[in-house]
Amino acid sequence: SYSLAELSAMVSGFSLVPADVRQLSDSDLLASQRTLAEIKRAVDASSAVVAGEIAARSRRELGYQGLAQRQGFRTAEKLVQHETGSTARDAGTLVSIGTLMHDSDPAHNFEAHSFEPDEPWLGAVGAALRSGSLSVEAAKSIRNGLGVPSDVVTSDLLAGAVLTLLAEASTLNVDAILLRARQLRDDIDFAGVAEREQQIREARSIRRVRRANGLSRY
Repeated sequence: SYSLAELSAMVSGFSLVPADVRQLSDSDLLASQRTLAEIKRAVDASSAVVAGEIAARSRRELGYQGLAQRQGFRTAEKLVQHETGSTARDAGTLVSIGTLMHDSDPAHNFEAHSFEPDEPWLGAVGAALRSGSLSVEAAKSIRNGLGVPSDVVTSDLLAGAVLTLLAEASTLNVDAILLRARQLRDDIDFAGVAEREQQIREARSIRRVRRANGLSRY
C-alpha cells in the first residue's frame, strides 16, 4: 500500500512530455504502462475507501446532520461527484464499492456506524480491493455480473463464484471479468437465464439529447 504523499510523488515523477516517452525502449514503455496501472488501482481503491466513509457519514438516518446534507448535497454520490469532478456514474461506483470495502473490513464491526453487510458474498472482493490486487472497475464487474442471491442461488454459491473470479482476475481485463461473472451466474442458475434475458430486453431504451447547436442526437 502507498500513502497519499507517495502516490503523489510517483505520479508527479513521471514525464508527461510525449517526446520523453518516445525515447523509451519497448520494454520500458510497457513497464511504465503497467506501473501506472498499478498506481491507478491504488488511487482508485483509496478514493473508494474515502467515498465509502463519506457515504457512512451521510447515511439517511442522520438526516440534515449527515455530511452530504451539511455540505449542501442531497446524497453522498452528489457530494463525491462534486469533490472529484467526475460523472454521476463514476461517483456512484466509488460510493458503492467504497461501501463494500468498509462492510467487508473485519474492523468495521467495531465502528460506531457499523451495520450488517448488504452483500456478504462479496467479502473477498473487498479484501482484494484493500490489498491492491483488484481494481475498482473489476470489482464492479464481478458485482454486476454475479448479481444477487435468489431462491436457487444462495449467498454461499455466489461467494464460491467470487473466489473463482478472483483466482482468474489477474489474467482478464474488466470486460472479460464481467462476461466470466455472468457465465458463472448462468452456470449456477440455469433456470434464471431466460428471466434475466427478458429483464435485459425490457431495460432497452432510446434517449434524445439536445445539442448546444439546437440539433438532436439519439
